[in-house]
Amino acid sequence: MTELPFVRRGQPITAELWNKLVAAVRSVRLLPGDGARLRSTPDGTLVGFDAAPSPWPHAFQVTLFGQTAAQISSGLVNGIEPKIGDVPMSGTDKQPPPRLEFGKLKLDPNNRGYVAIEITCDDKWKITTMEMVQVAYFDSENGEDPPTRSGGVSAIGGIPGISGRRVRYPVAMLVQRKSGQLDVVQIVFFNLAHRAQPRDNQSDAARHFFWPGAA
Repeated sequence: MTELPFVRRGQPITAELWNKLVAAVRSVRLLPGDGARLRSTPDGTLVGFDAAPSPWPHAFQVTLFGQTAAQISSGLVNGIEPKIGDVPMSGTDKQPPPRLEFGKLKLDPNNRGYVAIEITCDDKWKITTMEMVQVAYFDSENGEDPPTRSGGVSAIGGIPGISGRRVRYPVAMLVQRKSGQLDVVQIVFFNLAHRAQPRDNQSDAARHFFWPGAA
């Protein structure tokens, strides 16, 4: 950095002093580098950056293959890995990680659908099976028609269950744009913990609660 020159009162501004001042100002200028933006204002200079996005692999990450299939990265619910068909999402020693084949894409009238975990519980509300599914509605009986009512306890929070001690929890929303393009809006980024709150000891109706869980 060039030092600013010191002058005395009444000293004439010579070319030498002026050039020293110009050199000092130039030495403290802000120069934008790669990906940097500068915007000068009366109150100062704003510095911005265009940083390249960093990949973040995470649990239950949905990656589309066209509009008929998706790859879902492995994730756990209560320490258990869901399956696609009979194969765990992470695959086995003999089988690669499976894809979720949609067949015909299921969407609601707003062109939205979901990739969800369908969980079945036993009479003690412990998880017995978990299957990845693609549905238009995660809280209706068949996943294709709108729900007619809440299937669980009338309470705030949680997700109402459906018949057969089942519940579906969405891990991503699928949105079909007017152009026909299908986009993924990720909902879940972590492993999950699950607990069911039944209406009573004899009821098959329950409210299901999910929160980030340990690996």
